Amino acid sequence: EAYAEGTLVLKEGDVVAIIPPVSGG
Repeated sequence: EAYAEGTLVLKEGDVVAIIPPVSGG
């Protein structure tokens, strides 16, 4: 789900991966 611009939170069971914006915002 998209919580913020460029911020993606992928919830896989108990695994949470936070990916910052690659474009820099």
